[in-house]
Amino acid sequence: MKKVTVKASLILLSSCAIFVSVPQAANASPLNPVTFTADSAPVAPLPDTLTNDEMNELVSGMQDDTEGQVSLAGPHTFVAKTNPLCMQDTGEIWLRTSGSGYQFGAIGGKPSLSCNVPVEYLAFSTDIYRQEIWGWQKVAGPFTNQNWGAASLTQKSVEYICTAGQPYTNFRMIANGTVTYPGGTPISGGAYSDTKNPGLPCH
Repeated sequence: MKKVTVKASLILLSSCAIFVSVPQAANASPLNPVTFTADSAPVAPLPDTLTNDEMNELVSGMQDDTEGQVSLAGPHTFVAKTNPLCMQDTGEIWLRTSGSGYQFGAIGGKPSLSCNVPVEYLAFSTDIYRQEIWGWQKVAGPFTNQNWGAASLTQKSVEYICTAGQPYTNFRMIANGTVTYPGGTPISGGAYSDTKNPGLPCH
């Protein structure tokens, strides 16, 4: 699968295969980086409902899981003698084996961030949407996870508990990953994953 290098605004990726500038947080600089906490996450919450047009606009600058991993690179990527680079893998949506304890099961995924060296900060904010006749309904999320001074982060709690086993339904998982490289400011990148036709036996 191909890899596309992208760089994001604090809310959405603007496009694939290009480099654009990233808005800096207040008082942030290469010498004075800001470490975001759960209360100051750089990714804004996603709406509970979206029309088809709104969803298309939301993901227009994101990669889907068929296009490979997202590379989160920034202007301060090259630090000292290292070359930090983090890759986001949204992965597929599947029926969770842990969902066997529920009457109709559960679906979910495991978005991950992996870096070739430890970085200052890693974070994820992930939501699951269900496709309806009129558009998209958020059914689970946001699921948020953080890690400091680490080289990887995997979300293991992204889950939607099905309310019925029929009909087969299409779902979309949207994962926004955030990386703060050493001496840099936070960079956020979005990617999404769709269920494959005909969907999953979950509603």
